[in-house]
Amino acid sequence: MGTVRRFVSDESGMTLALAMMMVLLIGVMGAGLLTFVNSDLNTLTEENRGQRAFEVADAGIEAAKRQLASNVDRTIYDGDGVPTTDNNCGNDDIRWSALQCGAPIGMNLNHLYGPTSPDSANVRIWYRSATDDFRVISTGTYGDPPRQSMRRIEALFKGVEAAAGAGEDIGHPVYYTPSNIKIAQDEVANNPVQLNQVSLYSLQDILIPDRQASPNPYRITTKTEFTADWSDGARGAIGRSGGADKLCDWNSKTPLRGCFEDGTDGPWNTIPRSIQDPGMAAAGKICSYDSAITTGVCPVGSTSIADGVNSFDSFTNPQFVVKACQTNNLPTCPDNATGTLSPPFPLPKPIPAGLKDHACKPPGTAAACPSTKTPPPVSYFVGTPTSPTWGLDNNNASNRRVAFIDAQNQTLTFQPSDNRLKGIIVVWCGRVEMKQDFEGIILMLVGNNLPGNTSCDKNTATTIAGVPDGKSVGTYENGGPLGHRCQCWVYADGGTATTPGIQIDPGSTVQFRPGQDWQFQDGLFLAPPPTDFKLRNWRELYQAGP
Repeated sequence: MGTVRRFVSDESGMTLALAMMMVLLIGVMGAGLLTFVNSDLNTLTEENRGQRAFEVADAGIEAAKRQLASNVDRTIYDGDGVPTTDNNCGNDDIRWSALQCGAPIGMNLNHLYGPTSPDSANVRIWYRSATDDFRVISTGTYGDPPRQSMRRIEALFKGVEAAAGAGEDIGHPVYYTPSNIKIAQDEVANNPVQLNQVSLYSLQDILIPDRQASPNPYRITTKTEFTADWSDGARGAIGRSGGADKLCDWNSKTPLRGCFEDGTDGPWNTIPRSIQDPGMAAAGKICSYDSAITTGVCPVGSTSIADGVNSFDSFTNPQFVVKACQTNNLPTCPDNATGTLSPPFPLPKPIPAGLKDHACKPPGTAAACPSTKTPPPVSYFVGTPTSPTWGLDNNNASNRRVAFIDAQNQTLTFQPSDNRLKGIIVVWCGRVEMKQDFEGIILMLVGNNLPGNTSCDKNTATTIAGVPDGKSVGTYENGGPLGHRCQCWVYADGGTATTPGIQIDPGSTVQFRPGQDWQFQDGLFLAPPPTDFKLRNWRELYQAGP
């Protein structure tokens, strides 16, 4: 019994057991602590990589801003060059453009932290013509595969243009279209189109009717006959009235006293004409056509009838050409090459979103454009969409009112009972046939980048109340069958081989609109390229794609 009690009360060896238990416990705690520390270290490392990737992406945004400031040609970021097979990009775009044809897309900037740093930024730039701004997506990557971190940033830049000069800096007293101009046939009576202090300009062809039903000398098939027609303002196809062209001799570098000046810096045309009368100019051809021709371009095989005095085209001396500084909206232009004439004005392009917004928010109101379009046509102005006046009036207060109409690929007829309406008519994705007098500006626009509105291009066909009429959008016609007096400046963005951008029917009067300077507010027209860029919006993107 004594021996048993001794063994029971004997504590020898317990220290070792306790020590082993403590070692085990400390090991478990240490392993847990090590796991926690390792996890925390991995998280910190990932955060550091993510922060560096974010900083690399932000550096890409700054690089894009410098790129835009050093090369402000909008056309190299817009995808509007000759497309490749995917038809979604332009081969005139540069590497920075997100719409460049071919791969890789965007500019890759590597080793921004140092010559061996595992970082890169992919920067892509979109030019958005509807809002005249630049969207930039910069994707920053930091670290070596497979442990890389990626961050993506979006920024919107708006160009800040140099201060415009005083005077009439946007509107120009002309009829102008990038496509064709057609004077319609008049087979019965002598109803010439009268050019009253206003000239016609086309970047393609101008078509003059050969009145086959009338005797000589009112046939127009040669330069001689066309010149004779110019000299007789009462008969034939074309007449001049009302005095000199408001652009005088078309020399915009040293304009004559009393001539229209636009207040910009560009000597758009530096070669004067020998006369100051209204005239016409086509970068393609001025030709004659007969009643059997229904196209909107000069017939194949036709010859130029331009005389190089009253009318100019690519076959005359001087030759009519359009300089790259004009088509690219550069702030200045070089002098003309010897033997060439150019449009004596810049070629600013309208900004549809700005014009629509201006129509929705007339001065002194807080109106807002509806988010979606209503049944056709939808009008954005103070008034009802079915109003025959299109929201315009006959008082001077209406001179700056914008009636913006989404025609939804229809042909619209302007025929109010009042022949004294004034204002600015902007028609999106439609055709206008003007059957009443008007004073103001008419802009015919096409496009597929105006949110909430119809999409179209110049090849889109129009309808009349849902019935195809064989015309195309972005086009304008004065008259039908006889024209009207339009004291207007007209721009037409559309036009195809079958439908001219501008058609002027017999008896129409193309007249200068006096007493207006037409200085539009910022954001309505593409001005010369920006001199600097202002950040409008900045955000980090979390979705997988741009």
